[in-house]
Amino acid sequence: MNDTRSSSVPENDWAQHLALETESHERAELLAQRLRDNGVEVIGPIGHGFCDSYYFYDPNGHRLEMTVRTDSATMWMISRGPPATK
Repeated sequence: MNDTRSSSVPENDWAQHLALETESHERAELLAQRLRDNGVEVIGPIGHGFCDSYYFYDPNGHRLEMTVRTDSATMWMISRGPPATK
């Protein structure tokens, strides 16, 4: 119990977060702007290839991620290659 770290936001908080998906970029932008208008710092959109993400903190200091999928079934088929045959 000799942990001297602060109980505030951890240094590598990107690994500990809740990701929520929204249905469109328009909806994500609307929600991100609403957060900004209420004084919340929003980082993003950040492109990850398979999704675009917006990051922010809730009032309790938890990292949240709002995502919009940018992938498709075709993208995953191309990246994995053709199905294996027996």
